[in-house]
Amino acid sequence: MQRSSAGGVASHRKRRDANPRPHSNAEPALPAGSRTAWRRHVLTLLAFAVVFITLEVVSYTRESATWDEPVHVMDGYLSLARHDYRVDVEHPPLLRMWAALPLLGEPIAADTRAIDSTTGYTWALNDVFITAHQFMYVDNDADRMLYRARFMTVLLGVALGVIVYAWGYALFGWATATTVLAVFTLEPNIASHSRLVTTDLGVTLGIFGAVYFCWRLSARSWSWLALTGLVAFTTLALLSKFSGLLLLPVLAVLTTVARWRRSIGTSHVLIMIGAVGVAGFVGVWACYGFRYLPSSNPAWRYNFHIEPFATETMPVTTAVVRWIDDHRVLPNAYAEGLLLNQSRAQRRKAFLAGDFTETGWWYYFPVAFVLKTPAALLLLFCAGSWLAARRFPVAALHAMVPIVIFGGAAMTATFNIGVRHILPIYPFVVLLAGAAVSVLISTGRRALAAAAVAAALIEPALVYPHTLAFFNVLAGGPSHGSEYLVDSNLDWGQDLKGLKAWMTTHAVSHINLAYFGFADPHYYGIDCTFLPGSPGWVGQEQLQLPRLPGYVAVSATLLRGVYAPTALDKEFFDRLAKLTPVDAVGHSIFIFRVERPWY
Repeated sequence: MQRSSAGGVASHRKRRDANPRPHSNAEPALPAGSRTAWRRHVLTLLAFAVVFITLEVVSYTRESATWDEPVHVMDGYLSLARHDYRVDVEHPPLLRMWAALPLLGEPIAADTRAIDSTTGYTWALNDVFITAHQFMYVDNDADRMLYRARFMTVLLGVALGVIVYAWGYALFGWATATTVLAVFTLEPNIASHSRLVTTDLGVTLGIFGAVYFCWRLSARSWSWLALTGLVAFTTLALLSKFSGLLLLPVLAVLTTVARWRRSIGTSHVLIMIGAVGVAGFVGVWACYGFRYLPSSNPAWRYNFHIEPFATETMPVTTAVVRWIDDHRVLPNAYAEGLLLNQSRAQRRKAFLAGDFTETGWWYYFPVAFVLKTPAALLLLFCAGSWLAARRFPVAALHAMVPIVIFGGAAMTATFNIGVRHILPIYPFVVLLAGAAVSVLISTGRRALAAAAVAAALIEPALVYPHTLAFFNVLAGGPSHGSEYLVDSNLDWGQDLKGLKAWMTTHAVSHINLAYFGFADPHYYGIDCTFLPGSPGWVGQEQLQLPRLPGYVAVSATLLRGVYAPTALDKEFFDRLAKLTPVDAVGHSIFIFRVERPWY
């Protein structure tokens, strides 16, 4: 936490550490390091790490795999162990390989002949999830792999918390920074994705870390250490998820403003651009083993740039990718993966408060943000944004620009399936909330600050460990969440273990099940009849009408009819939804007692 001090820092260190009232037009500097200060930092961060890891591990061991995790685990293992990057090219492989590190010493079976025997188009659009289910639940021990991979994501969450604390301390002092860290620990959107083998938390870490070091370069004197941090975290963002490319315009805006304010020189701007460009380019090639083809099979490559779903919906992007791929500027899996990612995002079924669309709503993410964020945190964020703009203008700019750019991009997108797609804004939201807490404390309103922070902590704590299903009081809590949002906002296939526990508690030996996810009920000892709407690995011959009288369990996403393939399937669930459930598991699976056919 050490850095150069401004005039008068040493004489005012104690007063600032106790949350003094900041200057209205200046960013406070970190005090010079001392043994006492470093001891306090270490103890604070150690306590945070222990609490955060404990909460995440307890939670993820109670949850089955979410929809995307089997693919991420399989992709990470094959990319890392066999340098085969074909499994899922919709995301760069870095975070998946990070998650797969603990699996290298495990006896894992992985058969890639299914990939070799098909084309890139057929594999990517049809077969990947079914093969990933085979990899996780038939060929290997799913939970054994999943727990180890999930822990690696938890470590990324710890790293993100450390940076939130460092920035909060630089702005507000130790007491408020600790409060900000506590809010971060229980913020349900961050917490729910800090334990899953996905790319959302990793790209969030990369973006927040890059902007933090950009702030240090803009608000402080030039530092090669800060430049290294900027380059490292920018590269992490670019190699985590294709949406990480939005970090580049964020950095462009912030650097332009810094140059206009003359807080950074032209030569330094050029160094930053060059370092980020070189590191990003080399990083992409390194991530794919400096190999153009996605595997050792010389006859196998992706060619999405010749497929109608790309050429007809995104002709300009397709032409650019075609040129890049033809000239081998980037690895085949990266360039074609970007095209696949953007093409598939053009149309996707979505649900919002009873309405359906395939082209999205501009207000989807604002609504999701308002309903999925703790109410007290929303108030602190709004107040803190205004106060930070007055008291910490440079830091406020660095926090608000990512929110505006990522939020704006999400509002113009048609891919409306989860608040996780704006997860990168949440650390900035928490940081800006700290400005409100700092001002309340410094102006003697400690009781009000304590009440606001307590509310921001208690509301998500009451939902734990089901943080993925969190909805705030404005939505009526998680029990009413499916009335507004489904899919990864609430129901991502995570509650099969909870369903098995419910069956055991209520002595139910068999259940009729319509499950939204790619985990395997049989793996958890669930004897079930698969109803229409069950996942793709369940063959059509296995789909049956329910055995009645009996219990019927339906995932919230299917109950709302979001992905019903036919009108008859939608009517099947619409009629069931009119009945009153007898219980709910984790707020995502509704259970009905049905005596006679309802369809």
